[in-house]
Amino acid sequence: MSEILFHYYRVNPTTWFYLASILLIAVFFKFNRAMSIRNIDLVGLILFAPGLLAVEYGGFKANVDAQQLGYIWLFVITGIFIIRMLCDSLMVRRPMLEPNLNSGGLVFLGVSLLVFLLANVLTTRPERDDLAAATTAAKLETGEAEVDIDQLARTGPGYPLLFLLPHISTQRVFSSDSTSAVRSDTNEPPPRIVHETTARVMAIISQLLIVSGILFVGWRHFENIKLGIAAAVLYLLLPYTAMMTGRVDHALPGALIVWAIGAYRRPVIAGGLIGLAIGIIYYPVFLLPL
Repeated sequence: MSEILFHYYRVNPTTWFYLASILLIAVFFKFNRAMSIRNIDLVGLILFAPGLLAVEYGGFKANVDAQQLGYIWLFVITGIFIIRMLCDSLMVRRPMLEPNLNSGGLVFLGVSLLVFLLANVLTTRPERDDLAAATTAAKLETGEAEVDIDQLARTGPGYPLLFLLPHISTQRVFSSDSTSAVRSDTNEPPPRIVHETTARVMAIISQLLIVSGILFVGWRHFENIKLGIAAAVLYLLLPYTAMMTGRVDHALPGALIVWAIGAYRRPVIAGGLIGLAIGIIYYPVFLLPL
Protein backbone atom coordinates (compact mmCIF):
# COMPACT_ATOMS: atom_id res chain seq x y z
CA MET A 1 0.00 0.00 0.00
CA SER A 2 2.94 2.37 0.50
CA GLU A 3 3.39 2.33 -3.29
CA ILE A 4 -0.13 3.75 -3.70
CA LEU A 5 -0.58 5.93 -0.59
CA PHE A 6 2.31 8.22 0.30
CA HIS A 7 4.00 7.23 3.57
CA TYR A 8 1.29 4.68 4.38
CA TYR A 9 2.07 2.41 7.33
CA ARG A 10 -0.12 -0.49 8.27
CA VAL A 11 -1.79 -0.12 11.65
CA ASN A 12 -0.39 -2.43 14.30
CA PRO A 13 -2.89 -5.30 14.73
CA THR A 14 -3.18 -4.85 18.49
CA THR A 15 -3.84 -1.14 17.99
CA TRP A 16 -6.41 -2.06 15.32
CA PHE A 17 -8.24 -4.23 17.87
CA TYR A 18 -8.66 -1.25 20.19
CA LEU A 19 -9.57 1.25 17.46
CA ALA A 20 -12.03 -1.16 15.81
CA SER A 21 -13.75 -1.81 19.14
CA ILE A 22 -14.15 1.92 19.76
CA LEU A 23 -15.49 2.44 16.23
CA LEU A 24 -17.93 -0.47 16.63
CA ILE A 25 -19.35 1.11 19.76
CA ALA A 26 -19.54 4.56 18.13
CA VAL A 27 -21.43 3.29 15.05
CA PHE A 28 -23.68 0.59 16.49
CA PHE A 29 -24.10 1.03 20.28
CA LYS A 30 -27.47 2.49 21.29
CA PHE A 31 -26.59 4.73 24.22
CA ASN A 32 -30.23 5.51 25.01
CA ARG A 33 -31.02 1.78 25.37
CA ALA A 34 -27.94 0.41 27.09
CA MET A 35 -29.48 -2.97 28.02
CA SER A 36 -30.89 -3.77 24.57
CA ILE A 37 -30.14 -7.17 23.05
CA ARG A 38 -28.18 -5.54 20.22
CA ASN A 39 -25.84 -3.82 22.65
CA ILE A 40 -25.26 -7.11 24.47
CA ASP A 41 -24.52 -8.84 21.14
CA LEU A 42 -22.10 -6.05 20.22
CA VAL A 43 -20.21 -6.35 23.50
CA GLY A 44 -20.06 -10.13 22.98
CA LEU A 45 -18.49 -9.68 19.54
CA ILE A 46 -15.87 -7.33 20.98
CA LEU A 47 -15.10 -9.87 23.72
CA PHE A 48 -13.69 -12.25 21.10
CA ALA A 49 -10.65 -9.95 20.75
CA PRO A 50 -8.95 -10.82 24.10
CA GLY A 51 -9.12 -14.52 23.25
CA LEU A 52 -7.59 -13.95 19.81
CA LEU A 53 -4.81 -11.87 21.35
CA ALA A 54 -4.08 -14.58 23.94
CA VAL A 55 -3.92 -17.29 21.27
CA GLU A 56 -1.56 -15.22 19.11
CA TYR A 57 0.61 -14.31 22.10
CA GLY A 58 0.80 -17.93 23.26
CA GLY A 59 1.74 -19.13 19.79
CA PHE A 60 4.45 -16.49 19.36
CA LYS A 61 5.98 -16.94 22.83
CA ALA A 62 5.49 -20.73 22.86
CA ASN A 63 3.43 -20.21 26.01
CA VAL A 64 1.02 -23.14 26.10
CA ASP A 65 -0.84 -21.83 29.16
CA ALA A 66 -1.60 -18.47 27.53
CA GLN A 67 -2.70 -20.16 24.32
CA GLN A 68 -4.98 -22.58 26.17
CA LEU A 69 -6.46 -19.70 28.14
CA GLY A 70 -7.20 -17.93 24.86
CA TYR A 71 -8.90 -21.00 23.41
CA ILE A 72 -10.97 -21.44 26.59
CA TRP A 73 -11.99 -17.78 26.40
CA LEU A 74 -13.05 -18.16 22.75
CA PHE A 75 -14.89 -21.41 23.53
CA VAL A 76 -16.88 -19.80 26.35
CA ILE A 77 -17.83 -16.70 24.32
CA THR A 78 -18.82 -18.88 21.36
CA GLY A 79 -20.93 -21.07 23.65
CA ILE A 80 -22.73 -18.01 24.96
CA PHE A 81 -23.46 -16.93 21.37
CA ILE A 82 -24.83 -20.38 20.49
CA ILE A 83 -27.23 -20.22 23.46
CA ARG A 84 -28.17 -16.68 22.42
CA MET A 85 -28.98 -17.79 18.85
CA LEU A 86 -30.94 -20.84 20.00
CA CYS A 87 -33.09 -18.54 22.17
CA ASP A 88 -33.53 -15.98 19.38
CA SER A 89 -36.82 -17.47 18.18
CA LEU A 90 -38.33 -16.94 21.64
CA MET A 91 -38.02 -13.16 21.33
CA VAL A 92 -41.31 -11.64 20.25
CA ARG A 93 -40.74 -7.89 20.58
CA ARG A 94 -38.05 -6.71 18.17
CA PRO A 95 -37.85 -2.90 18.00
CA MET A 96 -36.03 -1.48 14.98
CA LEU A 97 -32.74 0.03 16.17
CA GLU A 98 -30.88 1.68 13.31
CA PRO A 99 -27.12 2.36 13.39
CA ASN A 100 -25.86 5.74 14.53
CA LEU A 101 -24.57 6.40 10.99
CA ASN A 102 -26.77 6.96 7.94
CA SER A 103 -26.75 4.74 4.83
CA GLY A 104 -24.29 6.90 2.88
CA GLY A 105 -21.78 6.89 5.73
CA LEU A 106 -22.13 3.14 6.19
CA VAL A 107 -21.54 2.49 2.47
CA PHE A 108 -18.46 4.73 2.43
CA LEU A 109 -17.05 3.13 5.58
CA GLY A 110 -17.78 -0.41 4.33
CA VAL A 111 -16.23 0.12 0.89
CA SER A 112 -13.15 1.76 2.42
CA LEU A 113 -12.66 -1.12 4.87
CA LEU A 114 -13.15 -3.72 2.14
CA VAL A 115 -10.62 -2.03 -0.17
CA PHE A 116 -7.98 -1.82 2.55
CA LEU A 117 -8.52 -5.40 3.73
CA LEU A 118 -8.33 -6.82 0.21
CA ALA A 119 -5.28 -4.65 -0.55
CA ASN A 120 -3.59 -6.24 2.48
CA VAL A 121 -4.25 -9.66 0.95
CA LEU A 122 -2.61 -8.59 -2.32
CA THR A 123 0.44 -6.93 -0.76
CA THR A 124 1.24 -9.24 2.17
CA ARG A 125 3.90 -11.89 1.58
CA PRO A 126 3.65 -15.19 3.50
CA GLU A 127 6.28 -15.79 6.14
CA ARG A 128 8.01 -19.12 6.59
CA ASP A 129 5.61 -20.41 9.21
CA ASP A 130 2.73 -19.49 6.89
CA LEU A 131 4.28 -21.77 4.28
CA ALA A 132 4.92 -24.70 6.64
CA ALA A 133 1.60 -26.47 6.06
CA ALA A 134 1.76 -25.89 2.30
CA THR A 135 5.30 -27.23 2.10
CA THR A 136 4.39 -30.35 4.07
CA ALA A 137 1.29 -30.93 1.95
CA ALA A 138 3.30 -30.58 -1.25
CA LYS A 139 5.82 -33.15 -0.01
CA LEU A 140 3.03 -35.54 0.99
CA GLU A 141 1.46 -35.09 -2.44
CA THR A 142 4.69 -36.13 -4.15
CA GLY A 143 5.48 -38.86 -1.63
CA GLU A 144 8.61 -37.11 -0.32
CA ALA A 145 7.43 -37.04 3.30
CA GLU A 146 5.47 -39.14 5.75
CA VAL A 147 2.45 -38.00 7.72
CA ASP A 148 3.40 -35.88 10.75
CA ILE A 149 1.26 -37.26 13.58
CA ASP A 150 1.69 -34.11 15.70
CA GLN A 151 0.65 -31.84 12.84
CA LEU A 152 -2.33 -34.11 12.10
CA ALA A 153 -3.37 -33.87 15.75
CA ARG A 154 -3.24 -30.06 15.58
CA THR A 155 -4.93 -29.50 12.23
CA GLY A 156 -7.23 -32.52 11.95
CA PRO A 157 -7.84 -34.67 8.88
CA GLY A 158 -10.09 -32.26 6.96
CA TYR A 159 -9.63 -30.09 3.85
CA PRO A 160 -6.33 -31.68 2.62
CA LEU A 161 -6.36 -29.67 -0.61
CA LEU A 162 -6.40 -26.39 1.32
CA PHE A 163 -3.14 -27.42 3.00
CA LEU A 164 -1.48 -26.84 -0.37
CA LEU A 165 -2.31 -23.13 -0.08
CA PRO A 166 -0.14 -20.88 2.10
CA HIS A 167 -1.70 -18.67 4.75
CA ILE A 168 -1.80 -14.96 3.87
CA SER A 169 -1.48 -13.52 7.37
CA THR A 170 -2.72 -9.99 6.73
CA GLN A 171 -2.70 -8.99 10.41
CA ARG A 172 -0.11 -10.48 12.73
CA VAL A 173 -0.24 -9.52 16.38
CA PHE A 174 3.41 -10.57 16.64
CA SER A 175 5.56 -10.73 13.51
CA SER A 176 8.62 -12.88 13.21
CA ASP A 177 11.96 -11.51 12.03
CA SER A 178 11.63 -9.84 8.64
CA THR A 179 14.45 -11.98 7.33
CA SER A 180 12.23 -15.03 7.66
CA ALA A 181 9.76 -13.67 5.16
CA VAL A 182 9.88 -15.06 1.66
CA ARG A 183 10.82 -12.15 -0.59
CA SER A 184 12.21 -13.45 -3.84
CA ASP A 185 9.79 -14.74 -6.44
CA THR A 186 12.59 -15.76 -8.75
CA ASN A 187 13.97 -18.36 -6.33
CA GLU A 188 10.59 -19.89 -5.56
CA PRO A 189 9.49 -23.03 -7.38
CA PRO A 190 6.51 -22.47 -9.70
CA PRO A 191 4.08 -24.53 -7.55
CA ARG A 192 4.59 -22.18 -4.60
CA ILE A 193 3.86 -19.12 -6.76
CA VAL A 194 0.75 -20.81 -8.13
CA HIS A 195 -0.46 -21.80 -4.65
CA GLU A 196 0.19 -18.32 -3.27
CA THR A 197 -1.70 -16.67 -6.14
CA THR A 198 -4.55 -19.17 -5.77
CA ALA A 199 -4.75 -18.42 -2.04
CA ARG A 200 -4.99 -14.68 -2.69
CA VAL A 201 -7.70 -15.06 -5.35
CA MET A 202 -9.74 -17.50 -3.26
CA ALA A 203 -9.47 -15.29 -0.16
CA ILE A 204 -10.60 -12.18 -2.06
CA ILE A 205 -13.51 -13.99 -3.74
CA SER A 206 -14.57 -15.53 -0.41
CA GLN A 207 -14.56 -12.17 1.36
CA LEU A 208 -16.59 -10.61 -1.46
CA LEU A 209 -19.08 -13.50 -1.23
CA ILE A 210 -19.42 -13.02 2.53
CA VAL A 211 -20.13 -9.30 2.19
CA SER A 212 -22.53 -9.77 -0.75
CA GLY A 213 -24.27 -12.63 1.11
CA ILE A 214 -24.85 -10.41 4.15
CA LEU A 215 -26.27 -7.69 1.89
CA PHE A 216 -28.53 -10.28 0.21
CA VAL A 217 -29.90 -11.51 3.54
CA GLY A 218 -30.70 -7.96 4.64
CA TRP A 219 -32.38 -7.10 1.33
CA ARG A 220 -34.21 -10.38 0.65
CA HIS A 221 -35.21 -11.74 4.03
CA PHE A 222 -35.46 -8.61 6.17
CA GLU A 223 -36.53 -6.31 3.31
CA ASN A 224 -34.13 -3.70 4.63
CA ILE A 225 -30.97 -3.06 2.63
CA LYS A 226 -29.68 -0.63 5.26
CA LEU A 227 -29.76 -3.47 7.77
CA GLY A 228 -27.67 -5.58 5.39
CA ILE A 229 -25.18 -2.74 4.87
CA ALA A 230 -24.88 -2.26 8.63
CA ALA A 231 -24.26 -5.98 9.20
CA ALA A 232 -21.61 -6.04 6.44
CA VAL A 233 -19.83 -3.03 7.97
CA LEU A 234 -20.00 -4.72 11.37
CA TYR A 235 -18.34 -7.82 9.89
CA LEU A 236 -15.59 -5.77 8.22
CA LEU A 237 -14.85 -3.92 11.46
CA LEU A 238 -14.41 -7.04 13.59
CA PRO A 239 -10.80 -7.71 14.71
CA TYR A 240 -11.28 -11.34 13.66
CA THR A 241 -11.91 -10.24 10.06
CA ALA A 242 -8.73 -8.15 10.00
CA MET A 243 -6.68 -11.10 11.24
CA MET A 244 -8.20 -13.77 9.00
CA THR A 245 -8.83 -11.80 5.78
CA GLY A 246 -6.33 -13.89 3.82
CA ARG A 247 -6.99 -17.24 5.49
CA VAL A 248 -8.82 -19.31 2.87
CA ASP A 249 -9.60 -22.03 5.42
CA HIS A 250 -11.58 -19.44 7.39
CA ALA A 251 -13.08 -17.26 4.66
CA LEU A 252 -14.27 -19.96 2.24
CA PRO A 253 -16.38 -21.95 4.76
CA GLY A 254 -17.72 -18.65 6.08
CA ALA A 255 -18.88 -17.63 2.59
CA LEU A 256 -20.64 -20.97 2.09
CA ILE A 257 -22.40 -20.69 5.46
CA VAL A 258 -23.56 -17.11 4.80
CA TRP A 259 -25.05 -18.08 1.43
CA ALA A 260 -26.63 -21.17 3.01
CA ILE A 261 -28.42 -18.79 5.37
CA GLY A 262 -29.37 -16.62 2.40
CA ALA A 263 -30.83 -19.67 0.62
CA TYR A 264 -32.60 -21.16 3.64
CA ARG A 265 -35.97 -21.06 1.85
CA ARG A 266 -34.52 -23.49 -0.71
CA PRO A 267 -33.45 -26.51 1.37
CA VAL A 268 -31.60 -28.32 -1.44
CA ILE A 269 -29.33 -25.34 -2.10
CA ALA A 270 -28.86 -24.52 1.59
CA GLY A 271 -28.13 -28.15 2.46
CA GLY A 272 -25.67 -28.49 -0.40
CA LEU A 273 -23.78 -25.37 0.71
CA ILE A 274 -23.64 -26.55 4.34
CA GLY A 275 -22.48 -30.00 3.19
CA LEU A 276 -19.76 -28.44 1.06
CA ALA A 277 -18.64 -26.29 3.99
CA ILE A 278 -18.47 -29.39 6.23
CA GLY A 279 -16.40 -31.13 3.54
CA ILE A 280 -13.91 -28.25 3.59
CA ILE A 281 -13.60 -27.91 7.36
CA TYR A 282 -15.33 -29.78 10.16
CA TYR A 283 -16.81 -27.03 12.37
CA PRO A 284 -20.00 -26.27 10.32
CA VAL A 285 -21.38 -29.63 11.47
CA PHE A 286 -21.86 -28.06 14.90
CA LEU A 287 -24.02 -25.32 13.34
CA LEU A 288 -26.66 -27.80 12.14
CA PRO A 289 -28.82 -27.44 15.31
CA LEU A 290 -29.13 -23.71 14.58
